[in-house]
Amino acid sequence: MRFKLILAFVEDTKTDVVLDAARSAGATGATVINNARGKGSIRRELFLV
Repeated sequence: MRFKLILAFVEDTKTDVVLDAARSAGATGATVINNARGKGSIRRELFLV
């Protein structure tokens, strides 16, 4: 058995579109994490610099 993982960071309004596309492509499960956020030791003003 082969497993694949796809991570997608999307706005809440686009979650259903992404899940529908994943199901169409053969995905058998999904996990949605709402309001996820993180914090580092140094405050950064830009994302993915």
